Amino acid sequence: MKKVSKIIAYIFIGLSIIFTIVFNIYGSEVDENGMLQESFYLIPLSYTSFVVGIIFLTISLFAKEKN
Repeated sequence: MKKVSKIIAYIFIGLSIIFTIVFNIYGSEVDENGMLQESFYLIPLSYTSFVVGIIFLTISLFAKEKN
């Protein structure tokens, strides 16, 4: 359990980093109608992935290995 939750934590933290990088690369722009075009959905996905990763990392730190 400890090893699996640590792997899942690293995956979610990595996804958080990827979402943040993609949001910054894509950027935002204002089209000719004055509408803001941005990929705002990546911000909550990044935060949520980071929090889930930290939760799994905390679980892996406090979990006991079964013999």
